[in-house]
Amino acid sequence: MNYVDLILRYLSGELSRDEENSFKEELTSNGELRKEFTEVSAAYDLIRDQLQKRDELSFRQ
Repeated sequence: MNYVDLILRYLSGELSRDEENSFKEELTSNGELRKEFTEVSAAYDLIRDQLQKRDELSFRQ
């Protein structure tokens, strides 16, 4: 199963409180989701950091 959309919604804070709680419960019991979460969240963090650096460089110019 592909969990990318759900993970991205979680990381960006787009889930309702109930959806977030369900996601967290599923994350603790589903190894496939945990693995995909680790991969997607690492990529998400990398992209976010790169965009932040780009914005900081643009601001300085």
